[in-house]
Amino acid sequence: MRFFALVFCVGILTLGVLGIFTNQTPAYGASNLPLGVKAAPTIELTPTLTRITLPLTPDAPCRLVDVQERPLERQSILQFTARPFSSQVIKSSSSHPSRNMNAFYFEMNPNGRLQLFVKHKVPSTVNMKCRGSDMVIEVLERYKAVEYSETIAKGLKYVRYAVAPHAGALFRTHHLEWDPSNSTAKLTPLMPDPSSLRGLKTAKSTLAQYNGLAGINASFFNANLRIPLGMVLKDGEVLNGTLFNRVAFGLDMQNRASMEQVELTGLIRVGRWSQAIEIVNMPRNNGEQVGLYSRLWGKQSPPAGGGNIAVRLRNGRFDAITQAGTLAIEGANDWVIYGSASRLNKFLSTDLGTSVDVLLSTLPDWSDKSMILAGGPTLLKKGQIYIDLEAQRFGALPPNQRRPRTAIAILPNNKVHLVVVDAAPQGATLQDTAEILQVFGAVDAMNLDGGTSTQMVVQGQVKFATVQGGAVVSTVLGFVPSLPWPAM
Repeated sequence: MRFFALVFCVGILTLGVLGIFTNQTPAYGASNLPLGVKAAPTIELTPTLTRITLPLTPDAPCRLVDVQERPLERQSILQFTARPFSSQVIKSSSSHPSRNMNAFYFEMNPNGRLQLFVKHKVPSTVNMKCRGSDMVIEVLERYKAVEYSETIAKGLKYVRYAVAPHAGALFRTHHLEWDPSNSTAKLTPLMPDPSSLRGLKTAKSTLAQYNGLAGINASFFNANLRIPLGMVLKDGEVLNGTLFNRVAFGLDMQNRASMEQVELTGLIRVGRWSQAIEIVNMPRNNGEQVGLYSRLWGKQSPPAGGGNIAVRLRNGRFDAITQAGTLAIEGANDWVIYGSASRLNKFLSTDLGTSVDVLLSTLPDWSDKSMILAGGPTLLKKGQIYIDLEAQRFGALPPNQRRPRTAIAILPNNKVHLVVVDAAPQGATLQDTAEILQVFGAVDAMNLDGGTSTQMVVQGQVKFATVQGGAVVSTVLGFVPSLPWPAM
């Protein structure tokens, strides 16, 4: 396939240089280029590259043609006149289904005619160059071609691509491409209920509540509790977190993007006594964890009992305690500390009204972030594929299953892509998704909730959803109208 794609690329890329014409049906062109061929081309195939080397006679200079990232038609003929090199007719024909090649035909005859005919399934990226006296034509079977594009707002557009990350692989992807340096769109997590973490709705319904421009499904979630799993910070406020120190995407106040594993840490302090907080507004992973719960969790704290106690803080002071049952969370100034009695026994001997300090921070220090959204696993780190399932405790996630995928990527110059890999013509593995994002030059990238949750909505229109209309999800990563940052 690579050889065919390569030859095809030659035909297109040398248009105007060798007098070649390409079309959906074979077309012919001719040229009297002073090219002396001294031997038949050699063909090399690697998993991602086809290389044709055409040896030239010493008196015929190699002419350099260098074209990158050019989608090609699916069949072409390259025909030109070369100096007679042999009295023998050389012919070759073959096919390479594994390389997406349907047919190949090559002919060089004593009259000096060189003809290359190639028919293949997908286009490629071509590079032609001179290496000594040889003309070398290289085709990398890795490309992206725009199928559809529309501008949503200044600095934000929706683009649908056909992408081939390597030989024999073809995917359709949907991108929300954002340049935050001068955009009238703001990227932010959106919840189905603005006053609560709990709730499940389709991405289309959630975006409509906020007059959203476009968005994708985002966080993994607990379907029974109807709550996102993993850290979410919106407009500088911690909504919940964290889960297994998983990778997160963050933006600072100047919309500079970052991506790395982030852990939310906390500390409760009463006088000289202190206790670590391990989660915020999240279900506990084990009976020893100490969590902090706000009104976003619900009207009631998790139930005490079974060795756990609940402590309510109101306006920063110790207000109530229970060793059985729940405590009401009545307003924005109420917080409940919940955990094992062995870790919170200090409150059993503390007077009501005592001042209690609650400190939250992150490792690494992301205190400059205005928005954080966790996902996982990592797909790319510094441009290299890095899928760390075990480190981020994604043992139940099927990495090699082909399914629709949702991801977010940071590109050079601080550009951001929100990406959905379509189910047509095939879903993608995590490895496929990472390779697809490499084609776009992504530096860092992470996976988000995929499979049946995968969906993208643009201006009220569902561009892709695994379930018709979109499945209900807990979080949408969406764009809302915003004014650009003023010039400094």
